[in-house]
Amino acid sequence: MALTMASSDLRPATRSERLAVFLSEAPRQPWDVRHSNCMTFFADWLSIETGIDFGNVARTFCKSAHEQMRLMSDLSEAVPAFDRLLSRHGIKRTASPVLGDVGLLWTPAPGGRRLLAGAIMTEGAWARRTEQGLVVVPAVPVVAWGI
Repeated sequence: MALTMASSDLRPATRSERLAVFLSEAPRQPWDVRHSNCMTFFADWLSIETGIDFGNVARTFCKSAHEQMRLMSDLSEAVPAFDRLLSRHGIKRTASPVLGDVGLLWTPAPGGRRLLAGAIMTEGAWARRTEQGLVVVPAVPVVAWGI
């Protein structure tokens, strides 16, 4: 998801303002299981806040939708993978996420399964991208990282 507010001349001054713009534009992006999904949502936000192109990493992390589903259903594989990627850039886990921090939430999936989804902490709830649009829910993340 390449959002226009990432350009320096349009960049709002505060994290709260940047997050508001990002969340308002995210649902306008067409859903694509490989290129515009819950994990690229998480990664694009990280890119805006850090200047590091996590969006490109997220788009190449899994070679297929099947591989993505496998990774995101396996907590023992997904969390260490994200920890390695994020820690390389100085982004560490937090037990007390604040506005704009990122995390992984369990979400319902077809067939009674559940998958991990990337989410962004808003004012007291987590925003995540779904095929239907943006969902903001109170939740306890599986893991969160402070940015």
